[in-house]
Amino acid sequence: MDFSINSKVLFEFLQNTCIEKKQELERVQRELDWVRQDLDTIAKRTAVPLRGHALSAASPLGVAQDVPQIGNDTAASVSAVPPTAAPSCSPGDSIPIATDEPSSLELPVAAGSQPAGSGKRKFDQISPPSSVSMDEESAIVKVKRKRMEHRIGDLQKCYFDLRSKSSHGIDDFSTRFIKFTSLSNFKLVSSFNCGGDSHPCIVTNLAFDRDCRLLALGGVSKELKIYEFDHLVAHPNDLHFPCQEMRSRAKISCLSWNKYVTPHIACSDYDGVVTVWDTSTAQALLLLEEHEKRAWSVDFCRADPTRLASGSDDAQVKIWSTKSVKSVATIKTRANVCCVQFSPTSAQHVAFGSADHVIHLYDLRSTKEPLALLRGHNKAVSYVQFMNGSTTDVVSASTDSTLKLWDLNKWECRQTFTGHVNERNFVGLAQNHDLIFCGSENNSVSAYCIGLPWPLVSYSFSGTCCQEYDEPAQFVSAVTAKTDTDLVVAANSAGSVRVLQLY
Repeated sequence: MDFSINSKVLFEFLQNTCIEKKQELERVQRELDWVRQDLDTIAKRTAVPLRGHALSAASPLGVAQDVPQIGNDTAASVSAVPPTAAPSCSPGDSIPIATDEPSSLELPVAAGSQPAGSGKRKFDQISPPSSVSMDEESAIVKVKRKRMEHRIGDLQKCYFDLRSKSSHGIDDFSTRFIKFTSLSNFKLVSSFNCGGDSHPCIVTNLAFDRDCRLLALGGVSKELKIYEFDHLVAHPNDLHFPCQEMRSRAKISCLSWNKYVTPHIACSDYDGVVTVWDTSTAQALLLLEEHEKRAWSVDFCRADPTRLASGSDDAQVKIWSTKSVKSVATIKTRANVCCVQFSPTSAQHVAFGSADHVIHLYDLRSTKEPLALLRGHNKAVSYVQFMNGSTTDVVSASTDSTLKLWDLNKWECRQTFTGHVNERNFVGLAQNHDLIFCGSENNSVSAYCIGLPWPLVSYSFSGTCCQEYDEPAQFVSAVTAKTDTDLVVAANSAGSVRVLQLY
């Protein structure tokens, strides 16, 4: 009797195993078919035949004998209606950062949580060689192959993921693969210190003006400094001084240039005040003082240069007009607002991130309920940005040490990026075409490429690529990218500012 029962159970085990292996074999065969097709495609595109490029159907599983063998995204959901009860956030729930100590640039924390591209880019400094010798080509191939082998498993996962979604997946993957093997490091172009050895200054924000001619810098020193960027690049060994300087009444948290009235720049501060400055005269044009607590973020609207948005620890987003000192609209939420940005093409739509771990999307013509709530981060959302002028792609950063790329057509997370360290502080976020840049609490800056979940390259302010903490007291606190170039500007909590170039 026992033998019969055991045999029956054993039979079911083997039967289930057989089914699973058949399904696995079908998957492998399907993937091999994709590889076979794409090898043929790449072979036809190149002038040099690829050895073993056609997988032989006569070999086992269709694998060519002469082809050399080289050794889940976190679920993110969205609700289109507000929750019945969002996490509340009292003043005591946020981590204060109103101190001059380098480690104080910390995000607010919700109650119950833990503390906290398609355009062509110009190469400003490096020109490609007109010809490459055989030895140089061999050396380049070795470098690219080494990078490929280091990430072979991740690259294969990315390839099959793209290939499963589209018959043109090889084109998407090829673009990302070339980017991954081509960009291998950051080059230091220029550097300066905006504070001093005896008076370190946390740089909280960096921002280029519309024409990327001027670079604005603000921080806990309460000084708003304007630099001529071309001079920084052209004279890297000079002592660099601002061409204009303004002094805020409180520590500066965020900067935003007006894209039409180019001399005008807005800054938010720790007293909750939003100030609009005229950088040509160094005069304050407007003081907007309705926030009751520290204001973390400010953004000039691109579609309407008279509009601004600001977000604060008072759990409010305020919409302003440059024609009045009174706000024209207010969005009230239940948690500290850490960041806010207008849609690039509409003066009626805003996105903001908050300490309740959620990204909120609103239509300003109806502020009682959000258009959508994007959920997926596990800690405070520190940055939200629309990608490259797109109205459907949004990138966010959080103190859960992740970046997320969101598809607003489907209200879902397309991809999660990991590899940097961000658990407590604002570390900066910037993007340029298909590249995303962010700072890290190990005093480094990382570059990500859309489609690849790990950093393409990281640069440490100590001079080497790093993955571990090298200077725990310091962290990269601000990042910006010069549009349509390979240049990135990053600053850290000690006041060191560096112009970097991807190569």
